[in-house]
Amino acid sequence: MVSFFPLAPPLITALMGAAVGSFLNVVTWRLPRQESILWPSSHCPRCGTTLAWWDNVPVLSWLLLRGRCRYCKAPISSRYPLVESACALLWLITLLAQPAAMGPAPDPLLLMLAGWTLVSWMIPLVLIDLDSLWLPEPLCRWGLVTGLVVTALLGFQQVRRSVVRCCFPICWRRRWGSWGSSSAAPWPPAPSANRPSDWAMPSWPP
Repeated sequence: MVSFFPLAPPLITALMGAAVGSFLNVVTWRLPRQESILWPSSHCPRCGTTLAWWDNVPVLSWLLLRGRCRYCKAPISSRYPLVESACALLWLITLLAQPAAMGPAPDPLLLMLAGWTLVSWMIPLVLIDLDSLWLPEPLCRWGLVTGLVVTALLGFQQVRRSVVRCCFPICWRRRWGSWGSSSAAPWPPAPSANRPSDWAMPSWPP
């Protein structure tokens, strides 16, 4: 008899991904219309009736209702279950993926959470862009910030090289000259007996 426990993580992940996909459908619908994504509760866009929780079960509710509102019988787009299924599938792929090439021994849990965050962030961006050729500025801004923070926490070697590459000129100027001063040392300063090679420019990429 096959044990249930090896199947529990993928099953739970798929259910969580479908639930997140249901919320992403709300984000995709409301954000371009300048509506709150948290309030009011989910409702039919035609008759305005607030939907009960059993009408919001990802994929299953759409199938049981045959793609129509329970109250006004208005058709419900098939994109709703497709987005929920796609999000569940992408979450599952992220769980099972083993990205060995992404960096030296990253934290597996943090890497998985980063993948789920990336997938969940990209879905509404893609859908909104397809619908209106517009990318919401809050999603882009906070997506950039979140991506930088998560990537830094993962400690990829590429990030450390980028930080060194950005900070190296500042450290050089502070040691050999002052910003905006006419007496500042030239960039790069010529080697001398006092500093033959201690500040030699490294080669990038290494």
